[in-house]
Amino acid sequence: MKTITRKSFFLPLLFLALAANAQDNLISDKTKFGFSTLKFNNVEPIEGNVFQFDLTVSNRISKMLSIEYGPRFSSFRANYYDANSHRSVEYQTIGLPVNLVFSKNLNSNVSFSYAFGAYGNYLYKARIGTEVDKNNIGFNFGLGLQAGVILKVTETAGFGIMFDLQTDLNRIEKKDMEFKQTNTSLISLVFHHKL
Repeated sequence: MKTITRKSFFLPLLFLALAANAQDNLISDKTKFGFSTLKFNNVEPIEGNVFQFDLTVSNRISKMLSIEYGPRFSSFRANYYDANSHRSVEYQTIGLPVNLVFSKNLNSNVSFSYAFGAYGNYLYKARIGTEVDKNNIGFNFGLGLQAGVILKVTETAGFGIMFDLQTDLNRIEKKDMEFKQTNTSLISLVFHHKL
């Protein structure tokens, strides 16, 4: 558990150091809610709810293009029945998404934004009924797409609503366990702050 505590401590510090060196950039906090499918070993895919929180910095490359990165916390929860028994599922990851973001001003206060990118995940907690109770399981990678509208509130702040799609590219494997999260669909509430 000490390893994950150290990682949880140093990841935000690294993010803040990168953000401090950035110029003409935004910090965004994104709160996301939605649904996802978890594939575990040979069990039928498990449908559940997802909560995510991203804290990202956006470095502007050109007037319409920027690169966005920062830490993500994700929690998947579900309940399912298998062989007439009820099981609860908890699946938590810490990730690092990196996205290429395109923005187009629709008028002086509204812009349309869409992004695509990749992420790396570290699965630090998995609980499935009484079968699985593991920490610090492993890494995997995935792809994501986002699209939505950003409203300018002040010269230094904005608010947006985004739709976010994600899917893991590979499984997280450890001994006799395999995990893969797919078909993740989220609505994201975004708050932008200029640095």
